Amino acid sequence: PSFLRRLRAHLQRSQVSKLFIDIDLRHVDSTGDIEAIMADLEPHLWRCYSFNVSVPDWFRMRKVQERSGGLGPALEELYLRIDSSDSDVQEPFPLLTNKCPRLGYIMLEHAPLECINVPLPALRQLYLLRDQRCHSSARIAYPFKELMTILTSSPLKWFTLRSAVFTLDISEECFRAAPTPSELPALKSLTFDIVDSGSISLFLESTLLPALELLSVNSGEDLQWLTKISLSPKRFPALRLLDLRNCNFIGPALVPLIRALHQLPQITGLGISSPSTGIVGTRIFDILAADSETLGEWLLPNLEALSIQNCGDISGHELLRVVSVRYASGQVKNIVYLKITQCYPLDPDVLDHLSSLVGTVRTM
Repeated sequence: PSFLRRLRAHLQRSQVSKLFIDIDLRHVDSTGDIEAIMADLEPHLWRCYSFNVSVPDWFRMRKVQERSGGLGPALEELYLRIDSSDSDVQEPFPLLTNKCPRLGYIMLEHAPLECINVPLPALRQLYLLRDQRCHSSARIAYPFKELMTILTSSPLKWFTLRSAVFTLDISEECFRAAPTPSELPALKSLTFDIVDSGSISLFLESTLLPALELLSVNSGEDLQWLTKISLSPKRFPALRLLDLRNCNFIGPALVPLIRALHQLPQITGLGISSPSTGIVGTRIFDILAADSETLGEWLLPNLEALSIQNCGDISGHELLRVVSVRYASGQVKNIVYLKITQCYPLDPDVLDHLSSLVGTVRTM
C-alpha cells in the first residue's frame, strides 16, 4: 500500500511530463500486486519515453502486456529482460502493439525478437544479449531472416550481438545460388561478443556496410570472419577501428591475422583485449614496428591509436618500440593515442617516454 501511494503521488505530480519507468518484477510474487501496479501506470504510459521491465517468466510479462496498450507514442527507449530459466520453453508474444515513431534504443536481454514485432522507423541502437547473470555456455538463438528484416527497415547505427547464434530455414537468401546482400547504409558500429565465427561471417557476407567504422569481435581463435573481410576490403570502405578480443597472438595463429591486416591498410585504430592464452606476446608489436624492407610494406601504415586491455605480459617496452620506430620512420602515421587498461604495471620511465611521444596516453 505504501508503495502504491508513492507511485500515485509521483504520477499526479508529474502532470504531463515524460516518464521514465523501471519495473523489476522478479521480486514481486503476487500477480495481484503486478496488476495493481500496472493498473495505476496504464493511463500514463502514453507519455512514457523510457520503459524498462524485468520479469522472471512469460506469465508475468503477460500481466505487463495486458496493461501496456497505451505504450508507444512517446517511447524512445525500451529494455526488456526475461530470466533464462523459463523463457526458452514458453511461447513468446509481442509487448508493443502501437506504432513507436520515436523508439531509437532497444535492449533485449534473453528476450526474443517477437517482443518488438512493430515497425521501428527511428531505431538507432539495438542490443541483443543473453541473460547477463547466466553462467551457462548456452546461447540464445535468433532467426536470421527476422533479424535482417528489423535491421534493414530501420536507420540503425549501433548493433551489438552477445552470446547468440543464428537459426536458418531453407528460404534464407544466403542459400541462393547468387544471394543478394542487404544494405545497412547507416550502420557505424558493429559488435559481436561470444558469437561463433561462422555466424559472424554469415552476417558480414549477407550485408553491405558502407558506413561501418568500428568492428569489435570476440569469437575465439577462429578468424574466418576477418579473412572474409580482408578478401573484400572494398565492401568496408569506412572501416577504421578494429577491436580484437580473445584471439591468439602467439605462434602460427598469428599468421592469418597478419595476412588479413595487410589487406586493411585503412585501419587507424587497433584494440587488443583479453588474449585467449592470457598473454599477447611480443611478435604482434615486433611486426607493427617492422619497416617496409622487413615485411615488404608497413603493417597498418595509417595506424594512429592503440588500445591494450587485460594483457598480463605488457610492460610498455614493446609499445615504446612501436611508437618510436613509427615516429622516426617518416613513412607511416604516428601513434597519437594510446590506452592501456588492466595490464601489468608499466615501467614508470617507459610511461614517461611514451607520454613525450604520444599526444594522449591513458592507463587504468
